[in-house]
Amino acid sequence: IEQGDDIQRIVSDRTLVIANHQSTGDVPMLMTTFNAKPDVLPNLMWIMDRIFKFTNFGVVSMIHQDFFISS
Repeated sequence: IEQGDDIQRIVSDRTLVIANHQSTGDVPMLMTTFNAKPDVLPNLMWIMDRIFKFTNFGVVSMIHQDFFISS
């Protein structure tokens, strides 16, 4: 179930989505939600702590040109 405002009017605009995710299940849920929207996943950038750069997920994130920060 997807809830929230209707974003049809702004679906082509640049958007910043901030998710305060609390568990490992949040990322797959976000990816599933974004996958249902055309052209979202190819234009998605993740911002994460630099410690993730040294994991399997980090390798994929570097190839995808995601952004790492030092918190």
